[in-house]
Amino acid sequence: MVAGEVKSLAEQTAHSSNAIADTIAHIEANTAAATGAVRDIAAGVDTIDQVLTDSRRFVNRQRATVAALNAQLGAASRHVAALNDQS
Repeated sequence: MVAGEVKSLAEQTAHSSNAIADTIAHIEANTAAATGAVRDIAAGVDTIDQVLTDSRRFVNRQRATVAALNAQLGAASRHVAALNDQS
């Protein structure tokens, strides 16, 4: 009787060990998938950051161009006013 119980316990232990191994394999696969997703998200964030940096540069160049145009238009306006005053 004792040998039968030992054999039954050994079979249950083997079954439980297999179930645990399967669970660990699923956890590892899910962890790898989650890690890949986090990497993809990080790459997306890096891309967005680069686009925003480029956009800031573009806006700053536009501001400088508009400021230069305003200065030139102001000078031209003053010049035209001076010419009108001379007439």
